[in-house]
Amino acid sequence: MEFSAPPAAPECKGVWTFNPLLTTLRYSLAPTSIAALLIACSLAGGAPAALSAAAAAGKLRVFDFRLDLAIPYTFLGGLIGGGMLTAASHGTDQLIVQRLLASQSLGNARRALVGSGIVVLAQFTLFMLIGTAIWSAAIGRSS
Repeated sequence: MEFSAPPAAPECKGVWTFNPLLTTLRYSLAPTSIAALLIACSLAGGAPAALSAAAAAGKLRVFDFRLDLAIPYTFLGGLIGGGMLTAASHGTDQLIVQRLLASQSLGNARRALVGSGIVVLAQFTLFMLIGTAIWSAAIGRSS
């Protein structure tokens, strides 16, 4: 009995392939966010004024290593919450799981995860800067 190779799978043309609308939204989000940051900083009197007001109010404190359960935002809470959020989003989000499983190699999947983490960190930093500038603009108007 002779075995032949299975027929080639048809090319997937579905939800997970190129979508012009999603691509447009994805590439317009970064410039829009940067524009929001520039507008918020100008409303606050410039980036140095916004950052100095936030620093004076203790808003730029990145790590809080206190182990007090009454404090809502600590390093330990961020570590545990961030780990759970990452496990939930990267372990159950069908889009991410499908991209990782469709990678050509384990190395490509690892690079995709690390790249995702870098992009999320940059995005998070940008959003926090926008929030800080808006807070600083609001404080400047109230005083």
